[in-house]
Amino acid sequence: MTTKYSCSGKELLESMKSLDMLVKSVGEQIAMEESRLTDVSVHYKEITVKSGFAKNKFEEQCPEIVDLMISLEAYKKQLAESKSTALKVIQKLDMKSQSVLMYYYMQNRTIEQTAEFLGKSYTWTIQKIKSAEKEFEKNFNKF
Repeated sequence: MTTKYSCSGKELLESMKSLDMLVKSVGEQIAMEESRLTDVSVHYKEITVKSGFAKNKFEEQCPEIVDLMISLEAYKKQLAESKSTALKVIQKLDMKSQSVLMYYYMQNRTIEQTAEFLGKSYTWTIQKIKSAEKEFEKNFNKF
C-alpha cells in the first residue's frame, strides 16, 4: 500500500522528529494516567469502604486511557508509514547523505550530535544536511 503525501520531502523529514516526540509524549501521558489511576483507585477503595458513596474512579478514567492508547497506536502507525517512505527515499542517496539524514532526522539528533557522530565540523554538517535535503526532495518527488 502506497500512501500519497500532500507534503514536501523536507516536511516529511521534519515530521519524523515531531511524530517521534509526539509518540513519546502520548506514551508518557498514558503511563502517568495509569500511575495516577492506580493511586486514585487505592484511595477511592478505602473511601468506598468507609463511606459507601464514592464511585470507582478507575471505571471513570478508563475511557480516557483507552482513547489515549488508540491515539498512540494511530500516531505509531502514521510514524511507521512515514518512516518507511522516508527510508526508501534515503536509500537512493549517496552514503554521506544517507548518514546525515538518518542520524539527524530518523534518530532525532541535534546538528551538534550529528557532526560529532560523523566526525565532521558543525558547518560541514549544516551544509551536508541542506544538500541531502535537496537530494531527498528530488527523489521524494519521483516516489
